[in-house]
Amino acid sequence: MARRKTGPRAWVRVSQRTKAKNIPANKRRWEVLYEDPNADPPFKKRTKGGFQTKAAAERWRDEESPAAKHNAGQPWVDPSRGDVTFQAVAEEWLATYTSKSGKARGYSQHAAIITGPKSLVRTAFGHRRIGDITHGDVAAWLAAQTASRAPSTVRHNFYTLRRVIRYAVANGLIMRDPTIALSLPEQRDVHTQQADRVIPSTAQVLALIAATPEPWSMYVRLAAATGMRPEELAALQLRDLSDDNATITVRRVRVKGRDGRTWIYEDLPKTKRSRRSIDLDDFTAQHLRAYLETMHELATRWFTAHPDRVHPGDRLPLFPHAGDFRRGGRQRKTGTDLEWLEWVDADGEPSPLRHGWFTMRYWSDLLDAAKVPSTVRFYDLRHFHASWLVAQIGRQGALTIVEISQRLGHASTKMTLDRYAHATPGRDKRNATAAMWETPDTNVVALDRTARPA
Repeated sequence: MARRKTGPRAWVRVSQRTKAKNIPANKRRWEVLYEDPNADPPFKKRTKGGFQTKAAAERWRDEESPAAKHNAGQPWVDPSRGDVTFQAVAEEWLATYTSKSGKARGYSQHAAIITGPKSLVRTAFGHRRIGDITHGDVAAWLAAQTASRAPSTVRHNFYTLRRVIRYAVANGLIMRDPTIALSLPEQRDVHTQQADRVIPSTAQVLALIAATPEPWSMYVRLAAATGMRPEELAALQLRDLSDDNATITVRRVRVKGRDGRTWIYEDLPKTKRSRRSIDLDDFTAQHLRAYLETMHELATRWFTAHPDRVHPGDRLPLFPHAGDFRRGGRQRKTGTDLEWLEWVDADGEPSPLRHGWFTMRYWSDLLDAAKVPSTVRFYDLRHFHASWLVAQIGRQGALTIVEISQRLGHASTKMTLDRYAHATPGRDKRNATAAMWETPDTNVVALDRTARPA
């Protein structure tokens, strides 16, 4: 078959139905006969009818017909292909998504926005035909969310929405992207974010540790003494400790998997510099050694009582799980957490502490018991550690800003200073700045500028 030298063509004519019925010329309908470049076989002739005037038919032929779009270099999308809900397309895209870093956390964030029962995106667009979502719809939704939500929340939800829409465009479900040319709320700068944050004092941190029951007081103490992230703490195993238990090596994190329910170890910490070794101060190292002795005895008893479970050796979790405990559900009637520790699950895998379980079960009560403001989060123990280290800069034996950044696993020293260097409450700043004017005795004599006779 000879190759065509022209693109698809289109013609305007009187509707064949009205012509056959001998309807008067002023009441006849018009139609467009066009060659469909996307048909199989290509250039199959199709008809688009229903135009009341010849001008309307010509306008559709010149602007909207598949032939016109093909010749203009634009893809034509059959409107019927958009007859699928946004939710169906979103779930289809989610199944194909893999984050650039390979981390499960990126997937989990998108999954929560797409499948979460209270998702802002799902609530607004999930039930809508994806072909019916317009630029105005997205703009109105964006304005409503910006007025009532934090900028970061709005931006995260919008980015997921845009990814789904672009997936639909790429797969020929819709022709235009309704998320383009929209202004997102500005992110609050780091200094503004930190302005309202309450960082606990050393006395408050010690009170929190004292109020925490065993074995979790070591969990709180280590968070404050190292600045480690919760997901890093929960993933610690015996093999991550040095022989003298004075150094901890961060190698992995504990996060939820792609299904959003099961917990997994991920050997991909938050940043490239998150893999690091952290030296403990002598006081914390002593507490850690005492903790390890106690936990060794408890683990020995547990494995003796559970002969079907195999000891994982140095893969044993530093902070084991303590059995199920759900808010609003059936609670344990007897015993303390020490009696409900679970070191290995039914599959023989290490069973570490779930940070969310700990905060749900204890954190608000610990804040009350220690008389610490209710706005303080567990993560603020990391802020406390970083802020204290930065405040020591310049003193004898203090870490440099580069060493502090490495200890925290930051990508840069700028992040350390911007995000974690807070002003110390109660500090006498007048005396601190006055110190710059303290000058030693000197034999320098002021210049004599007395006018002299000519």
